[in-house]
Amino acid sequence: SSYVRSGLYSETIKRELSARGLPPELLWLPVIESGFTPRAQSSAQAVGLWQFIMATGQRYSLKRDAWTDDRMDPYKATTAAVAHLSDLYDVLGDWLLAVAAYNCGEERVLWAMNRQGAYDFWQLSLPKETQRYVPRFLAVVSIFSNPEQYHVTLPPPQSPYAFEECSVDKSIALADAARVVGVSHEQLK
Repeated sequence: SSYVRSGLYSETIKRELSARGLPPELLWLPVIESGFTPRAQSSAQAVGLWQFIMATGQRYSLKRDAWTDDRMDPYKATTAAVAHLSDLYDVLGDWLLAVAAYNCGEERVLWAMNRQGAYDFWQLSLPKETQRYVPRFLAVVSIFSNPEQYHVTLPPPQSPYAFEECSVDKSIALADAARVVGVSHEQLK
C-alpha cells in the first residue's frame, strides 16, 4: 500500500520539508501523485514519486537523457518537489492553492483567481481533477494523522533504504557492481 511504501522515503521528505519550513503534512502528497511509486507514469507524461512533467522537472534541475531520468530518482525529485511547492506558496500565499497549483499549474490557479476575484480554493472554479485532488489530499492527511479516529489500523511502513553514494567515471555492468558490494545482481537491480 502507499502507506507501507511511504516508509522508504518519509524521512528524506520530512527532512527536506523541515529544512525549507514547509508543512509536514505535505509528506503525504505522493500518496495522491504516485502512491509512493518512483517509477509511476501518468497518461500526461508525468513521471516519478512526485509526478513531474518534463518542463517542470527541467525548471528544478531534474535531468533526463538516454541513461537517466531524475524525475524517477525519489531523492532528487523530492528536493525538486519541495522547492516547487515552496515557490508555489510564495506566489499564491496559501497552502491549499499551492497544492491545487501543484496539480493543475500555477498559471491555471492564478487565472482562476484573477477571473473570479476569489482567493480561496473552495470558491474557485478549477478543473474537476483539481477540485477532487485537494480534498483527496486533505482526506489522506486526516486519515494518516488520526487513524484511530477513523477506525483504521495502518500497517507498519517499510524501513528506509540504507545506502551510500559513490561516483564512477565510466559505465559499469550491474553484475560487476553487485559483485563488488557483495549483493546479488537481482538485488542491486
